[in-house]
Formats: sequence, C-alpha cells, structure tokens
Amino acid sequence: MAFFREKALLLGGEPNIPASSSFDYIYVGDEFCERRLPDSETISGIAEQCVKSGANLTLVTSYFTGEGIDRLKALLDYIILNSIACELVINDWGVLELLEDYSGHFRAIAGRLLTSRYLSKFNYQDLRSKGAEIVNEDFDCSFPGAFLDFLKTRNITALEFNNTNHLLKTHGQLKKNNIKAHIYLPYYYLNTSRYCSCARGYGSYMRNTDDTCNKECNNLVAIRRDGYLNTDILSMGNTHFVKEKIGIEDLTLDADRVIFNDPF
Repeated sequence: MAFFREKALLLGGEPNIPASSSFDYIYVGDEFCERRLPDSETISGIAEQCVKSGANLTLVTSYFTGEGIDRLKALLDYIILNSIACELVINDWGVLELLEDYSGHFRAIAGRLLTSRYLSKFNYQDLRSKGAEIVNEDFDCSFPGAFLDFLKTRNITALEFNNTNHLLKTHGQLKKNNIKAHIYLPYYYLNTSRYCSCARGYGSYMRNTDDTCNKECNNLVAIRRDGYLNTDILSMGNTHFVKEKIGIEDLTLDADRVIFNDPF
C-alpha cells in the first residue's frame, strides 16, 4: 500500500476546488504549455478558495519562451504584492534564474520535466567504453549527486517524479540528501512539444498558422489505443499521457506527496 504524507490536486482547465476537498495542496497551472499560465484573477480566486479549504497553493510552471518569462514575472510580482502564499514548481532553468530576483518569497520545487531528464529510460550512458557498449546506468550515474548538490545550493528540497519507475530508481538517495519526493498519479507523460495537436480540434491535426490559442485543451481530450504499448494514450494539448497500470491503492511507494492528475 502506498504511503503519502501529503495529498495534492492538480486542477484542470477551469480551476475550482471541489467542495469536499481534503487535499493539503492545490496545484494550478501547467507543466507543458506557457499559454496555460494562470492570470492574476485566477490565482487570486484559487488563493481565496485555498484559505477557505485549509489547503496550500502551488503554482505549476512550464518551459518558457522569453515572452512567457515576462508573463510569469508579472504574475510573481502580483503574488508578492498581494501577499499570496505560494509554492512554485519549476520546469525551466530560466525560471530558476528568474527566482534570484525573488529570494525568500517562494518555496521552489524541481518539476518532473527537469527530474525526468536524469531518470529517463532513454538516458543511456556508457562511462567505460565511450559508446562502444550501451548500458543503462542506475541512479548514481544517471541522476548524479552533483545535480542534487546543485539543487540544494538553490534551496530546492523537493523533486517531482513522472512515474513510479522513476521514483523507484532513486534507491533511497533522496532521503540521504534530505530531499522530498513528489509523484504524479495516475497519469504520466510520454512526450511533449511546442506543437499543439489540439488547436482547431484534435481531428484536424492542422497547424495553428495564425498562432492564436483558444485553449481548446481546457475541454478537449483525445484518446487512442496504442497497439505497441497495449494501452490508451491521452492527448491533452501538446502532450501525450499514459495511465499507470497499477492502481494507486496497490502501489508500494514511500513518497512525501502525491499529486492527483486525473482529467476525468
């Protein structure tokens, strides 16, 4: 049975906290698309709901363009100006640099896009023969201690994981470094890109040539059966997701926080 010290809920496209919420944290925002960064009005509304429900607020951020960084900076300024208590999940190194201007205002968390880079099943590295023999290194090589040391110098004491396999690969190294582990369940992402297949509807697969975004992904999810993986793949905006095959109640994980991200 999985044991989670904290429970979090990732809100969908129309963010409202369930009336019977018993979550410790409410996640708002998106890891994969800068256009889904909440506006100040949304943040203010969710912050008020968090106060009423006794939950903490966590802002999730994606990878950004320069324009997106500017929008995030304006939002962070608003959060500070209005004294809103808020964690910040980072999935872009540029955001970590931006936080140097906001020292002490936000508790920063390394998001799963950053973490997965060091634990990906495709992250092969041969330290002995320089490529002659491909080996899949375990945690100590593919997730180097230097990375953990770097995060601690930036006061990041929590990492978020994409799937159960990634979390199991840590082999207890996080606890030795006093770093907390968060995991998203039940859906983990397969891949993401700047191209959004949801633009103008999933059926068309037309590129959004005029670069407009109507946030169709707030209400549209495409599901297709993948014969190779023998599972359903969910397309949500610019990212594909797969559901963990093992039920949450049957997992044997020791994570500090679980973030429930079921779009249904």
